[in-house]
Amino acid sequence: MEKKEDGSLYFMDRIWVPLVGDVRMVILNEAHKSRYFVHPGADKMYHDLHGMYWWPGMKRYIATYVSMCFTYAKVKAEHQRPSGLLQLLSFEYWKF
Repeated sequence: MEKKEDGSLYFMDRIWVPLVGDVRMVILNEAHKSRYFVHPGADKMYHDLHGMYWWPGMKRYIATYVSMCFTYAKVKAEHQRPSGLLQLLSFEYWKF
């Protein structure tokens, strides 16, 4: 970790985000709810943020955040194929 002239801490040329306050949540809210990102999934959001920021457990933290987003869950469900009707098994299948 290195400290820059402005007092910020960097880890591998990325801003180290401390656990103090809600800084991490503010970053995630801005990245996830911005109209330019259109509710990205966990992988896309991690890919977009890991070039600028770093904190321990960042990928897991982002995955948890995205999994709790109601809008993302609703949008993701629309892209899945409908599961068709249930099919009864023939009587011959049940013979032992």
